[in-house]
Amino acid sequence: FSDKTGTLTENQMRFAKAFAGGKSFDELKHPGGMAKHMASHPEQQRLAPSTIHNFLRLLALNNELLIETDPQGNVTYDGASTDEIALAGTASKNGFRLIARTPESMTVEIERQPTMFNVPDILPFTPERKMMSVIIHEKNGDIRMYTKGADSSVMARVSETASDAKLMKDAQAFLDACAEEGLRTLAVAERVFTKAEYEAWKQQWEAAKNTVGPKHDELVHNAALEAERNMTFVGCTAIEDRLQDEVPQTIHFLLRCGIVIWVLTGDKRETAVTIA
Repeated sequence: FSDKTGTLTENQMRFAKAFAGGKSFDELKHPGGMAKHMASHPEQQRLAPSTIHNFLRLLALNNELLIETDPQGNVTYDGASTDEIALAGTASKNGFRLIARTPESMTVEIERQPTMFNVPDILPFTPERKMMSVIIHEKNGDIRMYTKGADSSVMARVSETASDAKLMKDAQAFLDACAEEGLRTLAVAERVFTKAEYEAWKQQWEAAKNTVGPKHDELVHNAALEAERNMTFVGCTAIEDRLQDEVPQTIHFLLRCGIVIWVLTGDKRETAVTIA
């Protein structure tokens, strides 16, 4: 038996591809391609669900990273999730740089202009939901939730009426193609709450978090899912986690010795088959 990530693979995540604004981008071959495309397509600069602007904003804000700034002003990220480092790093290379955070706010430099976001709620990732969300309060009064997670989980929570059917079909084709290349895929989505919806959910969320006893985890799980529904599709990501040196040769040798190898992975089936 072997784990995959960090055991068979390097656990050095590299952002490979993105699907945003209805278009696929290869950030390994063309770094900063999303920013270049957005610069020549004004419609992608708007804050609307499926625009590149909204996609990069989401990548910069949906994380729990630590931010380190050196005396020259260079920003680096650290955290438990190497995926988040890759996602935020790509947003930064495309003009959406996370530069500061406090317990209830995050500051993102968007096209060199710092913008502070009030972030009162973070719904942490759990293996059961396979999603993580942040809720931000916009200066214009909008209450917006940004969600990222396993594409099967996120896509199942997306509202069919709120998302373009062709866009969803193209996104699924992108995800399937990336999985067949052995890339780790994620989907991202958003939900805009009315004030009444948010206040009702917030009451449920706080009550769940403050519950003491055996029902705590179940109540928190249900409250998170109550928020993470009726979402609108935003985009997809694909991350490369390369095999360590001589892993295939080593496994081939063990197989020749009559040893059966089982690999444990949280990847979707297509990715797992390709890696195998």
